[in-house]
Amino acid sequence: MIVFASGGSGGHIVPSLAVADELARLAPGVRCCVMHSTRAIDARVLSPEPWPHIAIPARPLNARPLKFVRGVCALPGAASCARRVLAGEHPEAPWRATHLVTLGGFVAAPAVLAARALGVPITMINIDAVAGLANRVLGRFAATRFAAAYAQPRWTTVPPIVRRAMLDPIDARTARTAHGLDPDRPTVLVTGGSLGARSLNRFVLAFAEHQTTALDEGQILHHAGELDHEDVRACYERLGVRARAVAFLDSFARAWRAADLAICRGGAGTVAEAWATATPALIMPNPYHRDHHQRANATPLIECGAAIVADDHVEASANYDAHADTLVGLLTEPARCTAMRRTFDALGPADGALQIAQFLYAADTHGVGAAESR
Repeated sequence: MIVFASGGSGGHIVPSLAVADELARLAPGVRCCVMHSTRAIDARVLSPEPWPHIAIPARPLNARPLKFVRGVCALPGAASCARRVLAGEHPEAPWRATHLVTLGGFVAAPAVLAARALGVPITMINIDAVAGLANRVLGRFAATRFAAAYAQPRWTTVPPIVRRAMLDPIDARTARTAHGLDPDRPTVLVTGGSLGARSLNRFVLAFAEHQTTALDEGQILHHAGELDHEDVRACYERLGVRARAVAFLDSFARAWRAADLAICRGGAGTVAEAWATATPALIMPNPYHRDHHQRANATPLIECGAAIVADDHVEASANYDAHADTLVGLLTEPARCTAMRRTFDALGPADGALQIAQFLYAADTHGVGAAESR
């Protein structure tokens, strides 16, 4: 059984599922399991999946003293739970693990501790341009290390990781119809990641209020998040803007395939999905990340001309003042988005999940060692 340790956000979980999907294609009888956090978003992302998924009581090691202490205190219990899963002692996954794959995040630490105690080989995957704390610290314990899309010293670089459905050439009209949209209208996808992004929501609503004519010919598919989607929907209805606002997207693949333009964050998963579907993007990185890794994530798209990066000033009025003209240009000059879409050809396919799955399949089937894998 190959166990994936990832959680806390869809951005960590979805790449795990992408690799598991590819493993199932290579070896239909493969057993996989996902260890995740107790956050509600994890269960929501994993609930429709065929793989066993088991929550462990891990907590983030936050820089704030009280939260840091809570994270440290939770570590032994989480490691004990992870050990039961890896040892095949959990009723939902009664098979001993042959490999642990982790993508970092706060679920990684207890999983790696348990794997080392049991002698289970560890593969680590880094999906961001700037490696997170867990990957920097725990990477030394991994037999094999992959960096998706962004070169890291002493890590094997592979293309971005997306699920197979993201690579399927779904017709845009079909994708729009599936989301209850007009199949013939140009479509803007707004997404702040699995949880949504309030400052992004408010910027787009401010734009819709002041630039309604720029949206006359098109429509919006707005992934607003659980907390904001009702307010976002009501605002569009009041303004008479053609839009569908949702709390959660059941099919990100169809959402991206429906889009002519995306307004989005710069999470590694979001950038990978724009890359895989060749969707031009206005990327507004999360302003609260001290290491600015979302801006770095967007670099390949910016350098080839497939995306524009814009600072998120948090306040809707400030974002409107700074970025309204850029967005008007993208919406009212279709040739710009068409030209941006063509530049994706230079990036190559986003098939990192397949490459990692091929390694894991070979390692489990033929006993490939760490030295051989690198």
